[in-house]
Amino acid sequence: MATFEWTTKLNIGVPKIDADHQEIVRLLNRMGHLPEEPQREAEFRELIKELVEMLSAHFKFEEEYFSELEYEEADAHRSEHSRLLQELASTALSGEPQHLKATRIAKYLQAWQTTHIMVSDRAFSEVLRVDPHAGQ
Repeated sequence: MATFEWTTKLNIGVPKIDADHQEIVRLLNRMGHLPEEPQREAEFRELIKELVEMLSAHFKFEEEYFSELEYEEADAHRSEHSRLLQELASTALSGEPQHLKATRIAKYLQAWQTTHIMVSDRAFSEVLRVDPHAGQ
């Protein structure tokens, strides 16, 4: 699978969120490059665990501000987060071979991340930037 390149156009202007997004890209690139070797199943499981932990922490960070800032799109944004974690779990637990799961997750996340950043997170960043202490 092709590497997902981080570009500055994906920055939303909130340093903590931008750094998290870059780390998620790094993890999904690792996922997309796992070789098709059955003995790499443990590496795949560890990478899934790391990805879920990273995403969960990132989503928690964003969602803590939803209430604090009375973000109007909070429910829709939370739903996007929830759907991604459900899709990740469903794929990871499927009976497919590890390399197919890895490719499917990487492709899904690549598409999701681009649209989520460019639409949902960019809209949220406008609200965050109103509060000078948010997102640091």
